[in-house]
Amino acid sequence: MRRVILVGSVVGWCLACGGALEPLPEGPGPKLLAPTDAADLSELLEPIREEHGVPALSAAVIRGGAVVAIGAVGLDRTDRDTEATVDDLWHVGSDGKAMTATLMARLVERDVLSWDTTVGEVLEELGADSGWNGVTVEQLLTHTAGLPANPPKSWMLRLLVSSDSPRDQREQLLMDMLSHPPEWEPGTRFEYSNLGYVTAAAMAETLTNTAFEALIAAEVFEPLGVVDFGFGPPPPPSPAGHMGDAFTPVEPVPIADNPRALAPAGTMHFTLTSWAAFVGAHVAGVRGERTDFLPDEAWSELHRARLDEYAMGWGVAEPDWVGTRVFTHSGSNTMWYARAMGVPAWDTAYLVATNCGADACRDVAPATMRALVAAHGAPPATPEQPDASSPETR
Repeated sequence: MRRVILVGSVVGWCLACGGALEPLPEGPGPKLLAPTDAADLSELLEPIREEHGVPALSAAVIRGGAVVAIGAVGLDRTDRDTEATVDDLWHVGSDGKAMTATLMARLVERDVLSWDTTVGEVLEELGADSGWNGVTVEQLLTHTAGLPANPPKSWMLRLLVSSDSPRDQREQLLMDMLSHPPEWEPGTRFEYSNLGYVTAAAMAETLTNTAFEALIAAEVFEPLGVVDFGFGPPPPPSPAGHMGDAFTPVEPVPIADNPRALAPAGTMHFTLTSWAAFVGAHVAGVRGERTDFLPDEAWSELHRARLDEYAMGWGVAEPDWVGTRVFTHSGSNTMWYARAMGVPAWDTAYLVATNCGADACRDVAPATMRALVAAHGAPPATPEQPDASSPETR
């Protein structure tokens, strides 16, 4: 069955400008399972999992828009013997930032807003300080807006126990955060900020009168075939997150994640195949093959590196062990850890997720990524597909 958990209002589907949105289908739909013809990654993953001692480890390889290899090994919880599976839900943390940025790109294409739309223009009623009048959507999504990384601890606690809708929580939070001027001159410095993504989402909510959770489902997940997703800790029977070096399982209660208000910055979970549908679309988009979803200019804007080689929800690099340009991001709420990497020249992407957030779990992700690239790297060159390492394909 489809596991779609929408938090907050799911009404008001008509955009303020840009036309009407198609409503989400009602009732349960088919669950997207791992492809039966995909290669099994279990033998590759198990030695890595054992070396790092993590509870569970999962991964997938996407090539040409299809999952060609997938696997999950280890335990869903350290206090029982139930094994993790490829059909489980995995928390991806800040890897969700690319999804929020993609939502904003869709709204730009609908003329709901532009990359230059400012906080002051849209959130004036929140009493924002005049210093935010010139801060743009682009700056919010590239961590150059002048916002701190997170709300103060007092706000985090307040949000965790709040019974208000996530949208109302975001409004209350930003009334406080934006009442102070930017901490530095916007556009001059990179400072990773979850609050930047929360602010961008609040702007989208104001302009569409639609909660972020419903908006991203309709504008991003449904069109891309992302059918198994939700917000907050993955519910049973999916694996539990684990805390600390002792890998203590954490019950999937609402407070076992960042506050619901921070969903645009990363409180989402997915099956590997649904996550693959999103990341695979970005690989295809950079290659000019998904103009049905976004035009080439929008894909280019999402992946154009700014300060600190950060684009919008993606870091851009050319690692020696890959040999060509990649886009990548990691995410963790301290109980899960996930990493995605797309290699457009190879028409390939790689996903890694584990159900813990300790140092060992952070170390296992790059080790797994390197193993995946070694086993499923550049496809053989053909007359129709030049060598992926050649300058023409970078």
